[in-house]
Order: sequence, then C-alpha cells, then structure tokens
Amino acid sequence: MTSDYSFADAYDLFAVNFVNILLGYIYYPETYLLPPEADLAIKMATAAGTVIGQIGFGILIDAYGRKKVVTIMTFLMSRCTAEN
Repeated sequence: MTSDYSFADAYDLFAVNFVNILLGYIYYPETYLLPPEADLAIKMATAAGTVIGQIGFGILIDAYGRKKVVTIMTFLMSRCTAEN
C-alpha cells in the first residue's frame, strides 16, 4: 500500500505541465498556449495545495494514526473519483 502512494505522490506535480498544454489547446485555439499568468497560477495552486495537504494530513496522522487516516483518505479519493 505504501509503495502505491509513493508512486503516485508526485504524479500531480508532473501531470500539471501536460494538463496546462491541453488547456491551452482547448481554451486558446488561436495560440494553443495558456496565457503566462494562467499557466503560473495553475502551477502555483498545485504546489500550494501539495504543501497544505502535506501539513494537513500530517497533523491528522499525528492525531488519529496513519492507518485510520490513510483508510479514510483512500475512501474519499475513491468516492470522489467514482462520482466524476
């Protein structure tokens, strides 16, 4: 279980670059590029969300235990994925 999370841990940080390229193709067909401000905002939000998530889940894990928090987190991620 831990190896799965380690593998997927930084996936979103790398995938955001490809997502920005696709967003440029979809929303800006004349240049196929996101404006630099939008590109930077998306990348900064991704990095900030990662830091906030690490701190938040670290506090929850310290308070409630790793097994319980990881189980709840996995359930929430699965449920949100299924609903989309």
